[in-house]
Amino acid sequence: MFKNKAVSYIIFGVSLAVFLTSATMIVKYFYDGSKVNREFEKLTEITEITEDNTSSDEVISEDDEAISKIQLLQAMNEECIGWITIEDTPVNYPVTHTPDDPEKYLRRDFNNKYSAAGVPFVDARCDLQSPNIIIYGHNMKNRSMFGSLRNYLKDEYLKA
Repeated sequence: MFKNKAVSYIIFGVSLAVFLTSATMIVKYFYDGSKVNREFEKLTEITEITEDNTSSDEVISEDDEAISKIQLLQAMNEECIGWITIEDTPVNYPVTHTPDDPEKYLRRDFNNKYSAAGVPFVDARCDLQSPNIIIYGHNMKNRSMFGSLRNYLKDEYLKA
């Protein structure tokens, strides 16, 4: 009888440990995801500030505005080469390029700290002057990064 009770306690203890570890990992995943989203929102806000700083008499072309935004981001991270936005999706991120370390931003944020989401980055083999550039980014389960592009598999979303 004592042996059965001991086995039951061991099984319960192991099960509890597995449950608590799993729950912690799930909470951490969603916390990290929201943290990444907040960081990208801050970068978006920084680039939008330049619009508010121009006077109404000043006319700036879209290209000049985009260049000034990228220069602002490059002051923060010299490996930033652009910004990718897809209308009507959450895709709105800086893009990096590190040909000497092709997957540097696979698991790093814009500030070079560890991040499961990483930052979209250009394939090291791409010529930046080419009209065709391959950009890598994560297909996150929480639909952040490029995860929201799965919506295009639905006919009604695709048509809209």
